Order: sequence, then structure tokens, then C-alpha cells
Amino acid sequence: MNSYKKITCWENKRRLAKLKKFHGHIIMYFTNSRSARIGDTRIEKEAAKQTRHEINIMSSETHKIILASAISPSLYYAPPPAVGGPRGNIDLINNLFMLDRFGIPYSHVIDTVERSIGVYETDRRNSIRRTLNPFWWISLALQWFAYMPFGLIGAAGFDAAKAESSVLGRLVKFFIMSISTIASILAIFNYMGWLDEFKFMLGIGS
Repeated sequence: MNSYKKITCWENKRRLAKLKKFHGHIIMYFTNSRSARIGDTRIEKEAAKQTRHEINIMSSETHKIILASAISPSLYYAPPPAVGGPRGNIDLINNLFMLDRFGIPYSHVIDTVERSIGVYETDRRNSIRRTLNPFWWISLALQWFAYMPFGLIGAAGFDAAKAESSVLGRLVKFFIMSISTIASILAIFNYMGWLDEFKFMLGIGS
């Protein structure tokens, strides 16, 4: 999923709506459920059971949206010395219904989602500027052309990420980006009626 800095205003609005809906579901779930004891399953009212279903459906995409806003949905967990056990990062979204086992308050999940909402709301004006900027669309097209060979490699069953990060892969991307950029500039010059003058300055053609 593209970074929040590389999306249109429509995608910004869509992601905000998803996050706010997910935020509401989390509050609804925990308001209508309670913890029995640490390590036990929460006691859920009927409203919580229905909301849990919606949360499960939305959690995968919401997780990606949060990551794309440069907010980490993970929290470092260290069990009390008296209890013992492994330490490490706990993903608050993927382990939403297991937080009681770790003694983690659900407010941490709320904080994470709200921080992500804040990122997208702050970037709303920038997303409008990007959407109205023709050069931004040209840049997207160039990036798409550069990635296309690696997309075909991935579709064929090979490791596209490895191929793209290799020295040869970076050279191929640079070559495609360069050719595509030159072609785009020439197309713009031709549309503006400047192509003949540009060719004359370079000493090309009659």
C-alpha cells in the first residue's frame, strides 16, 4: 500500500473513513465487553460479538493503512518479572483480542488509530495539491513504467523484490525512468508547440 504522501485526495478520504469506522468499532467492542482475568477470554455482550465480526473483516486493510501513515501499530511488551515469559513487540491490531493476556490496556489501540487518523487529516490539503498537479501524475506514470518489468517477473513466480533491488534491477529502472522522462518532456513540448524550437536549439532536424 502506497505511503500517505503518495496518494490522491480521494484515497486520503477513503482511508480516513476506514480508520474512523474502525475506531468506532473498537470503542463499541470494548464498551460492550469486559475482561474476566488476565489470560481469559473477554466476556462479550451481543453488541460486542457483532462488532468483533466487523473488526475481523476490517483489521487486515486497517493494519496496512496505519503502516502507510508511518505509524507503528506495535508495542514493546515485557512481562512482569514474577510472571516471566518472552519479551518482544506485540502488534496491537493483529492481536487486538488477545491484549488481556498481556495486560495491555485497549487505550493503546485507540491511541494508535487516532495518531494515524491525525496523519491523514494533516496531509489532506497536500493530497488535494498532489491530485491537481499534472506533474505528480506524470511522476506516477513513470514509476509505473519502471516497475512494470518487475511486476511481470513477480507474476511469473519469481522474486520481484529481489530482482528490483539487485544492481541490474536498479540499472533497468534507471534506464526505463530516463527514457520515459525524456519521452514525457518531448510530448509536453509537442503539445505546447515548442518541439520544433527545441529541436532547432539542439541542431536536430531542419
